[in-house]
Amino acid sequence: MDNARENIEPIVVTTYNCAICKQGFPTIESAVMCAKAHRKPLKIVGVEYAKKCAYPDTLVVQHSSGITVRYTRSEQIVVLLNKEEKLNK
Repeated sequence: MDNARENIEPIVVTTYNCAICKQGFPTIESAVMCAKAHRKPLKIVGVEYAKKCAYPDTLVVQHSSGITVRYTRSEQIVVLLNKEEKLNK
């Protein structure tokens, strides 16, 4: 049994990661295809705030595909932001 352990060689595995989401792929072509499939935000075209809130509730973002998307945070995220604020003070 000791002899078998001495003959074990490590296996080299090459993984290519998407530059956007960092997901691993076996080939560089598949990683590049993943990166090209992501829609890149170009600019924030709108912001909405709730009353008495320092951070925006909604962002409207124009993407490289030409589509504009509205992102609204959830109550859970609001709670997390409030905890972070208290920790940073």
